[in-house]
Amino acid sequence: MNVLFEIVCFFIWRLKNIEDFIYWLIPNYITNLVKRRFRKADILIDGSREWDIQVHNENVYRRTAVYGSLGFGEAYMERWWDCDDLEHLSYLIFRRKVFRHLLVPHNQFFNLQTQTLCWDVGKKHYSLGNDFFASMLDPTMNYSC
Repeated sequence: MNVLFEIVCFFIWRLKNIEDFIYWLIPNYITNLVKRRFRKADILIDGSREWDIQVHNENVYRRTAVYGSLGFGEAYMERWWDCDDLEHLSYLIFRRKVFRHLLVPHNQFFNLQTQTLCWDVGKKHYSLGNDFFASMLDPTMNYSC
């Protein structure tokens, strides 16, 4: 089962590379498509409202088109775009389903989270033991400021 999962992951990764290359070849189309998708959700690119997105790096459009919400979030962390009211922006994005089937419909079939994998991830993150938490918490094992 793990071998099959690894093979599928490899092919999905290659497919994403191909998508990225194709979108790189048609930047104006991708830019307009992403802008149109946001505009339908009442979000303007370089608009004046607090929830409008201010773009600092034009590559944000391609990354958003290829990787959806994950790519959009990573672009924010890299300061490719900014917004004064992230809370309202997030509300509009999720309420109006901006990233749902943004470009390629087959992306909806590539959820790599499996029932087995979710338990493995949970064990890795939540079975760390008291020694780990003692290193960052106060002597009574409480979070403090």
